[in-house]
Amino acid sequence: MILFNDGRTSIKSVIALMQDYYLAFCEQYGEISYSKWQGSSEYELAYISAQRDHQNAIIFNESLSRALNSIQIINSEISRPSCLISRIVDTFKTELLLSASVRPMTLETGGTLAICVDTKAIEDENEGILPLETARAIGLLIKDRILTGGIWMDGDQSFDFAMSNGQSVKIKWYSARDNVLPCKLAITRSRNSNAPILPVPEIIKIFQSNFSRRWRLGCDFTPGAYIELSDLPFAGSVNLSFSTDGTNYRTDIYQVDFNHIIKPELLPVDVEIS
Repeated sequence: MILFNDGRTSIKSVIALMQDYYLAFCEQYGEISYSKWQGSSEYELAYISAQRDHQNAIIFNESLSRALNSIQIINSEISRPSCLISRIVDTFKTELLLSASVRPMTLETGGTLAICVDTKAIEDENEGILPLETARAIGLLIKDRILTGGIWMDGDQSFDFAMSNGQSVKIKWYSARDNVLPCKLAITRSRNSNAPILPVPEIIKIFQSNFSRRWRLGCDFTPGAYIELSDLPFAGSVNLSFSTDGTNYRTDIYQVDFNHIIKPELLPVDVEIS
């Protein structure tokens, strides 16, 4: 009644089911033409059965689809524990006033927790060195508020704590890294607007302000979200592009590593208004 092909289900039609009944009849009672079989009482019974089989297959397929969708949703929630990630990010923001992100779980990284903490402002104030008291505060927060039993930790920073049983535990996390993205902005003036063209430095300031408010550590870089038509009343179209290699420019969404701080670089020479 239900066929499986490349992980997908399909339901046999009543005609296909009747063909199965016909072949079964011939195998049991000998060969007979299909037209002659249609005139028999067995055909009438087979037709009623085929209709019931078809209806039952529809009901079963709907139930199977709901079950598979439910399993998919559960698996998605397991692989992307958004509630845990949000709690970790909020905890760092509330307790230490620091931005944090968490590496998404995959089959390869399952069971290993990787947290990135943005301490660059503190490091810049201390000649590029993370103060010992800050490292201890980060490690203590992870140990007491986030870390659970059976979870391994990954990172390029660490702090050792002595446990009550005398053993030592190493708490790890990642420091944030700058990722500079050269950008270009192409603006076409609208023929339907009498609004004056804004100076290029002001346009760049609008872009930088939008980016600082709309992007955070751990998020992808979405070019269309940081400068829009509503920001530039004189514009008919706005196109922001960026480069990851300094040569080729693109406009798609850039998947950013969880420990990278995006630093978009938009220079006056790279703003074109036509």
